[in-house]
Amino acid sequence: DDSEAYFSRALEIDENNVPSLHALGHLARERGHLQTAEQWFTKVLELEPENVHTMVEFGRLHTERAEDSMDEADGKAIYCFDRVLELDDDNIHALTAWSDLDIKMERFEEAGRRLQEASNIAAERNESTAVIETTRAKLELKRGAIDEDRKTEIMHLLVGLGKNVDPTVRLVARNLLVK
Repeated sequence: DDSEAYFSRALEIDENNVPSLHALGHLARERGHLQTAEQWFTKVLELEPENVHTMVEFGRLHTERAEDSMDEADGKAIYCFDRVLELDDDNIHALTAWSDLDIKMERFEEAGRRLQEASNIAAERNESTAVIETTRAKLELKRGAIDEDRKTEIMHLLVGLGKNVDPTVRLVARNLLVK
């Protein structure tokens, strides 16, 4: 892959190039290579302990590993998201990623609260809410508390976002619509 080669070359020049370390961790996580991603993210956090972007990604990695709310990975993900919000209490990405974890662990009330907080912050900043809305759609679909009009809204949202839709949202939406 060209991007992986590019970031690897950057590390040959500077082994502590944080953007490249982070990018390689992100690529590894996206490809399902969680152990490799953890190594890259750990290196970033050794160099920059308060790197909120990497902490959010690390939290997402632990979310993917978490099996239940008593799982060590659940605790690690919560630690990452909590730490980001200590450093940047308006971090929309941490709030949205934490709500993803809450949805996975069926803590639906907490997920809804975090998503509302993220929506409020995005509205204040006049920022896009696409990621928040796809996560909100995932919450509604997982809860099963959704009517036909909202199903249509979600499908329009998914079509409008194209490839940028969370695969879990796409899968849950497809399963819901086939019923």
